[in-house]
This record gives sequence, structure tokens and C-alpha cells, in this order.
Amino acid sequence: MTHTISQDSGVSDFGDKRLTEFQNQNKCGARCAQLELKKLREDIETDKEEEN
Repeated sequence: MTHTISQDSGVSDFGDKRLTEFQNQNKCGARCAQLELKKLREDIETDKEEEN
């Protein structure tokens, strides 16, 4: 299943709403660490701090 901003990747592409839900609910674990991914939660919190 994929979700894209343009909602054009297929029938189960629910777009930006699902992307945001994923960002809010995702818990980074071992796989994220192996891939050296940044934690989405920290990114969201940093963005909020920069806006203020």
C-alpha cells in the first residue's frame, strides 16, 4: 500500500491524510535505525518549534 500527496499511485492511495496519520502514529524501531532514518516525531516537533 502506498500513499502519495497526488493520490495517483492506485486505488488504495489515500493521499496526504494517510501520510499525516502515518507520521503521527509511526514508532521508529530497529529497521529505521538500520536504514539510518530520522525519527518522524522529532521532525514534526522541530518544525513546530521553528514556526514559533
